[in-house]
Amino acid sequence: MSMRNRWIWALTLTLSKYYQFHTTELPDTKHNVVFRDEGGEPLPQLVLLRNQARDFQIIRIQGASFVWGSTLTRDIRQLADQLPAFRKRLRARKLEVINLYVFPFEPVSSIQERLDEMQILEEDDRITMTSYPIFLNDLYVPYADQSEQVQEKETEEKEIQLAQLDWSRWDIDTSQVAAHMRKHFLHLTVEEMKHELRQEERKKEKQFASIFKFGRPILTYAFLVLNALVYFFLEYVGSSTDPETLITYGAKWNPSIVDGQYWRLLSAMFLHIGILHIIMNSIALYFLGSLVERIYGSLRFLWIYLFAGFAGTLASFAFVDNLAAGASGAIFGCFGALLYFGLKYRDLFFRTLGMDVLIILLINLGIGAVIPMIDNYGHVGGLLGGFSAAVMLSLPHKRAVLERVGATVVTVVLVVGLILFGFKQAGTSPYYFLHHAGLALERNDQAEARWFVAQARELAYDEPEFDIQLGMVYNQLQDYDEAVTLLEQAEQKGAQYEALFIEHGVALMGLERYDEARDQLTQVIRRSPHLEEPYLRLAFLLMQMSQWEEAAEVLDRAEERDIESERMAMLRDMIDRRTIGEYPEP
Repeated sequence: MSMRNRWIWALTLTLSKYYQFHTTELPDTKHNVVFRDEGGEPLPQLVLLRNQARDFQIIRIQGASFVWGSTLTRDIRQLADQLPAFRKRLRARKLEVINLYVFPFEPVSSIQERLDEMQILEEDDRITMTSYPIFLNDLYVPYADQSEQVQEKETEEKEIQLAQLDWSRWDIDTSQVAAHMRKHFLHLTVEEMKHELRQEERKKEKQFASIFKFGRPILTYAFLVLNALVYFFLEYVGSSTDPETLITYGAKWNPSIVDGQYWRLLSAMFLHIGILHIIMNSIALYFLGSLVERIYGSLRFLWIYLFAGFAGTLASFAFVDNLAAGASGAIFGCFGALLYFGLKYRDLFFRTLGMDVLIILLINLGIGAVIPMIDNYGHVGGLLGGFSAAVMLSLPHKRAVLERVGATVVTVVLVVGLILFGFKQAGTSPYYFLHHAGLALERNDQAEARWFVAQARELAYDEPEFDIQLGMVYNQLQDYDEAVTLLEQAEQKGAQYEALFIEHGVALMGLERYDEARDQLTQVIRRSPHLEEPYLRLAFLLMQMSQWEEAAEVLDRAEERDIESERMAMLRDMIDRRTIGEYPEP
């Protein structure tokens, strides 16, 4: 009947237009009970959905005619069976369903009693469903082609009644719904209501696109390329896993920052330690960075990414002594920016990407908490930095002046506080003393170097990286027994750095344990055949062992890999002179 269809479409249009509902479909609809009219045609079924954060609300409107009680029971059970899967698909914390059956007249049998019997169907307290019958037999609705005066006169005492529906918990006033429905009833045909509903849906799609497609991920791709270029550069000049190479080219190294190299707080985010590190960060940046740049636009994304990377490095500087590098802080800053977006568009956030973002974020923070080698302070610092950077600029089309000013003031205070705290901590770190021991050795002041070493050892720092640094200093002090002890201790703690094996080889050479030193240096070449240092050390060792031909072969292997330097040329010259008798046995 046209009256029933007009009622259904008027309610659907009202809920979509004024109450943020949108049409959707339930899963497995092909097996649903099909309600048909007297002519055998399927009656309309419409499903409307909206959410408030993770609480989702569904209104299902089903046209109905004469039905047996068993048909209603079967339909309600089928609907209830679909709801758990639908809740999981939405990742909803709670799913509330209002199930409406719209009858053109009230049947003889008591439909309401049957529906009352079917209210509690699920043991899962996260799903509730309430069914209501709507009877239209007492409602006279004038045709849309009547004049406005006739319509007003004939509907003066014939209002649409929704009093039996209690939607107050959803902040929906059914009297207002009825008023909007009455307007649609009087002025629109079914086809016109369908057309207006389609326009409303397209309007919401455009609003959705304006939020998620504000920008294009241009800078995201630029940062991916830049990170890759820096990684290959590190591999070309040394190794991305070699601490000396990382320190030379800008990793976060607290002693250097304390000595004035503040640029490391920014440069560290572009360096990565090993192939797995850059692959994982590149994947994360591709997805998270693209999303954030689309939402915030390129200029805002640039600020968020750089400030989050800075904040992550600063937090690591303040709380972690170890060498650090990587874009992880900036990537966690993208998480922070998405959390701010979630605060501003809470319902949209949880309807689209909210749970995915929260789950991935918690997993990554959890991994960082249980794996000692991961700098979780850098991750948390980047997360907070990205959030505060997003607040300071706000979202596109949002002014929020007071919020932005307040966030800026708080952020400046926190940054200054972390800088002061970091300098205090780093200035009393064992790495700081070892760094200055190395500087003293460059000045050939062994007494001062030994004083700094003693200060560092008093702190009893139990980290393999500290053992390696201390072993390197003892090698320079020619205290090879102590160096071997420390470097073997670092290996036992699981360290696998090229610098460790090279320094171990040097210490063994100093103790004239040449075969062991040869094995160590050969192992480094096998692991990292592009590094210059192990070729130099091994060639020099073989020269000390009077194995000149083998030393020349080592230099040949280096040249095959395009490894050339003044030191290489010097060793080559010594070997050439030895072959003509100009260079004596070492």
